[in-house]
Amino acid sequence: MAYWKGRALARLGRTAEAASEYQRAVGFGALDFYGAEAARELRSQGRIDTEYQKRDLSGVASWDAIAAWLSVRIAGSWPG
Repeated sequence: MAYWKGRALARLGRTAEAASEYQRAVGFGALDFYGAEAARELRSQGRIDTEYQKRDLSGVASWDAIAAWLSVRIAGSWPG
């Protein structure tokens, strides 16, 4: 949505606001289609690091944090 909002704002000549929305779109996912398109609009795509990054997954998951994150993205209630 941020990418399309940026496009609309750019079309209206509101370039600073458009750049802000494009930056948000890149932040949502630089490797997804709209993130890459937004980066292209910002002319800041450059090289995106797609190399494997080893992650430490030994920690305990915070299910409350996951539920809070999901609650603003998916309708319905958390079963628990």
